[in-house]
Amino acid sequence: MKIHIVDKDETHIEGYEKVEITDNTFSLDKYSNNECSFVLASDCLDLIDYNNITNSLMMIRQKMRIGSTLVIGGTDIRLLCRAVVSGHIDAETFNNMVSNKKSLSEITSISKIVLDLGLSIVTTKISGIHYEIEASR
Repeated sequence: MKIHIVDKDETHIEGYEKVEITDNTFSLDKYSNNECSFVLASDCLDLIDYNNITNSLMMIRQKMRIGSTLVIGGTDIRLLCRAVVSGHIDAETFNNMVSNKKSLSEITSISKIVLDLGLSIVTTKISGIHYEIEASR
């Protein structure tokens, strides 16, 4: 089973089951533990309340089977702040960006959560102010 966690208005990749984020969270209740072989959640961390990120990642981890892959990502708050201070992002752009997000995190703390859940980090990527972590169980 492959799932794609997206905002409620986003389209999902064909061949993946769509899981919508609504009201700062999502539900994986219809999936059994250890059922998922791939979980794609590239930008989902920006759409989840900051205080709920660890619980959300724990919920995903429960659904992952041995040998499965998780791809998660979001906007790195440190890189965003650096871009504003350096003048690469103006105030209007910054406000438009953060008004659409429920939280901002950073790659170091999310990597630590992933490792604490017993997952192995395969790769980390940073592109501009966005990061992506690929992990396996």
